[in-house]
Amino acid sequence: KHDDDDDDEDDDPPNPFRPPEGLKARVWWAVMFPLAVLIFFTVPHPKRQWARKLYFVAFLMCVLWIIVLSYVMVWMATVIGLTIGIPDPVMGLTVLAAGTSVPDL
Repeated sequence: KHDDDDDDEDDDPPNPFRPPEGLKARVWWAVMFPLAVLIFFTVPHPKRQWARKLYFVAFLMCVLWIIVLSYVMVWMATVIGLTIGIPDPVMGLTVLAAGTSVPDL
């Protein structure tokens, strides 16, 4: 059995310290760099040999990151709503609902 197309197992885990090629990709890399570094150091990647048995820790850290980022998203929406003068229920029902559903399109 030859799996020439499935060579992902030999790849190294993503390295946030290696900038990509192209201007658009470099700008996106620079914007996402702080978050990528935090995740790189806090979530054990299963492609690293020493982290293979830490899959449950990786799962828990991912859940923790989802909790933290969700809290920050709601907090920032509340601050923006207070600044602009939009009530919290309107922000929650429209802006956050649209913002979480748009990626599914």
